Amino acid sequence: MKAALQLDQNNLVYWKDLSSTYYLAGNCPATLATLDVVAKSEPPGSGAWFIRALCYDKLHQFKPALEAYDKFLALEQAERPTRSGRRSSEAKS
Repeated sequence: MKAALQLDQNNLVYWKDLSSTYYLAGNCPATLATLDVVAKSEPPGSGAWFIRALCYDKLHQFKPALEAYDKFLALEQAERPTRSGRRSSEAKS
């Protein structure tokens, strides 16, 4: 992955893959750093905020973790219909 980034440092797919690799390896500081690089090019989605929150939690940085969880929840509510809304519309069918 690092070799691919040396060839194309602006490829967001590579950066996202690298952040996933770091997260799965348990390297939260590197995960956060790569997510920062991606965030300079595009606004973070709910998934990125959730991963940030988990990493901050693991690093015992509770204030940024809470802020990241709040951003995750706000984006989730904006991006997806509420579950109760789906249930009530399903019941009407």
